Amino acid sequence: MKRTSKILIGIFIIAVILRLISAHHLGVDTDEMIYSIIPLNIISGGNIGTVEQSPLAFYLADIGYQVWGGITAISVRLLAVLFGSLAVFVVYLIGRDMFSKRAGIYSAALFALSGYMLEFNFEMDIAAFFFALLSMYYFMRYIKSNGNKMLFYSMTFLAIAAMIKNIIAIFAPAFVLVWLYVHRKNLNGVIK
Repeated sequence: MKRTSKILIGIFIIAVILRLISAHHLGVDTDEMIYSIIPLNIISGGNIGTVEQSPLAFYLADIGYQVWGGITAISVRLLAVLFGSLAVFVVYLIGRDMFSKRAGIYSAALFALSGYMLEFNFEMDIAAFFFALLSMYYFMRYIKSNGNKMLFYSMTFLAIAAMIKNIIAIFAPAFVLVWLYVHRKNLNGVIK
């Protein structure tokens, strides 16, 4: 195993531990009171969705409740703990591709230790944030390589993020503007 992989796994383990401690000790937020009860048995109830939020977050939360054995301080925040910890790897990849391996490792470590991310480790936004970051990473790869496969991955992860928290759809116009900027030479030839 490479040294970088060992360091990243260590950072990931620290992120999981800190997020579990944070999830256990944080007070209950008013939104959390509402959104922790709605997903309970939503899958077995046959509901397609709710009007409160995007449906995927509730389905994933219900799966977490089934795995964890009901509603507890950890099971309610399980999605945020899991995806918040996994985001360490995506932050590393973005930092590595934009700057260097060292910058990627520092970025991942700072993200794992971020007090802001630990304090707000109960929101469904964290899972959406993970998929939005993954979408950004693949979009950056698409811009560098111009491979349509990367664009497909980027848009798929953006759609998943929007199905968790629909506010993430605001990234789509930004992606379109960047795409237009990168492909302006090709577009100029078509327009003329």
